[in-house]
Amino acid sequence: MTPDPDPSLASLQEWMRRRITAPGARDRRDDVEVAPSDTLDPSARLDVYAGMYFLRLREVLESDFGAVAQALGHAGFDRVVRAFLKAHPSRHYDLNAFGSRLPRFLRARSRFLSDLARVEWALTEVVHEPLAPDLDRAALAKLGPDEWEGVRFRFAPSVRLLALDFPANGYLQAVRDGKRAAIPRPSPSWLAVYRRGFLVWRMTLSRPAYRVLDALARGRTLGDALRSVVRSRDVAPAELENALFRWFRDWAGEGLFAEALPPKTRARRRAFAAVDGRTRRARAEIVRAKRFSSPAPVAAASEAVPAAATSASRTTARRRASR
Repeated sequence: MTPDPDPSLASLQEWMRRRITAPGARDRRDDVEVAPSDTLDPSARLDVYAGMYFLRLREVLESDFGAVAQALGHAGFDRVVRAFLKAHPSRHYDLNAFGSRLPRFLRARSRFLSDLARVEWALTEVVHEPLAPDLDRAALAKLGPDEWEGVRFRFAPSVRLLALDFPANGYLQAVRDGKRAAIPRPSPSWLAVYRRGFLVWRMTLSRPAYRVLDALARGRTLGDALRSVVRSRDVAPAELENALFRWFRDWAGEGLFAEALPPKTRARRRAFAAVDGRTRRARAEIVRAKRFSSPAPVAAASEAVPAAATSASRTTARRRASR
């Protein structure tokens, strides 16, 4: 065989990379660059490395997407991995992020598998995120009742919010419990995946709760987030008031929020114009009483926030009724 016209190290490395990352793709250059062994010809020796490349990356994907692998079966998962490797070969020595594109890759094949992969990938991602401190009680205590509408929340880095077309979390739990799970029918579901200390948790959410968290995660103020939920008609204002205390108690208690950011200037704060002064004064007294009686930052957050949030939701309801 004619020697390679470009015998440089870079050329040799590029040929080796192509040869190993395409299992079974034998090359005429095999006999020139690789010597045979006592039992294997040059191409067979290279196939050993090519096979290990595939098996190692398959192992990485299966460790991150175990439920997807079970849903597909051994042969089905093999086919998906090979197709994924062809479309998205590994480009980095660190394999932690290798599976990041699999959820989108699966979308064209199965919306359920894509949703399931999104949940599993969120579990993988939050493991590598840094820990964040809990909400600061002292900072919260400085906020006046009228300031809460303009508050924004900074989420802990290890929080992921998912809106899904399928109940993928239930399927994942069944797999982890060792049960035989059937592929579910489409049914919208919402989920928060987060890390608390060194443990990763999944919290199921209602549609209104997800709407509030998603709006806050996008940087919207608390007042805007609540008004968007009331406008959506997913929940009545009276029901929202009752739910807010429970939601914020759970969210703050589980460490979803790292910081409450007050309005930067008074000019940017929106007053609760539709709420009469008597109601506002009563609300202020309730907030003060609860804030100073709260023994922990979690309690302060979970009680003060809903009080102001309730006023925001009532304001929106009155505006809508007056139209």
